[in-house]
Amino acid sequence: GALASAPWSVSRSKAQPCVGWAASSTAAGARSARARLGPSKQQRCAQTAPAAAVRSFCKPAASGGSSSSSVASSSPSPGLLAAVLAFPKAQPYATNIIVATVKTAAADLMAQTLVEGKPLAEVDWKRNLVFVVFGAGYLGAFQWLIQVNFFAKLFPNMAAFANASWATKMGDRQGQLNVLYQCFLDAFIHLPLVYLPTFYVVKEMVLGGKANPAEWAADGVNKYLTNWWVDVPQLIYVWTPTDLVCFSVPLYLRMPLRHVVSFAWTVYLSFLKGEGNRGELNAVSYKY
Repeated sequence: GALASAPWSVSRSKAQPCVGWAASSTAAGARSARARLGPSKQQRCAQTAPAAAVRSFCKPAASGGSSSSSVASSSPSPGLLAAVLAFPKAQPYATNIIVATVKTAAADLMAQTLVEGKPLAEVDWKRNLVFVVFGAGYLGAFQWLIQVNFFAKLFPNMAAFANASWATKMGDRQGQLNVLYQCFLDAFIHLPLVYLPTFYVVKEMVLGGKANPAEWAADGVNKYLTNWWVDVPQLIYVWTPTDLVCFSVPLYLRMPLRHVVSFAWTVYLSFLKGEGNRGELNAVSYKY
């Protein structure tokens, strides 16, 4: 069927001997077919038959094995590195969950060891596990819901703009405006009004030492309001320009790039606070 429907460059009558040659199921049959065709027709067959069939049957059979095995060995499977590099593009959601989880756990481990001065033997792994859950649940899944799914509904051409070439983006005024709108929604709405209170409530659940969820919420909101003028300006200062880049790159890189920047930001804050102030970290230290 595949051979019959292939785009031939010669008439069907001239191509028919090649079909019989390529369809030979054994190496002996292929050699017999080649012998009957003669050198001139063999050459024409090589020019007109489909490329895959030609490679399979025009080559002399290797001693001790069939021609199909030589074809299989000439097409090596992709290496591990190629598969790893292709994974973020093929599975962007799973990549976001993995990167968010690992990054948040590493950030908390850094805070405990570098900022709070704990040796590894004294690290609170229960606290670190909760940040793993927070990273996967909020920073991975919920953040994707907001900045990919929800933004895609607000800005229908978001994915097309993100995946376009830079030359195309430079001429797309509406796409550029949509990036600015996304930056505003993230830095001035999502971060101050959703992320910050959620972070402080989760932090009270982990470190507050209380069993009542109502107290987690009350204490978390109180610390959220107390640190408002420290957290919000820093978040806007760092994440507005970062968002400009994150919302402009190809869509599969949007969330991983945010996590890379946030990890660098966490490293900076950890060393900054570690020089003189080893007290309580605010939400910015765990940003994204």
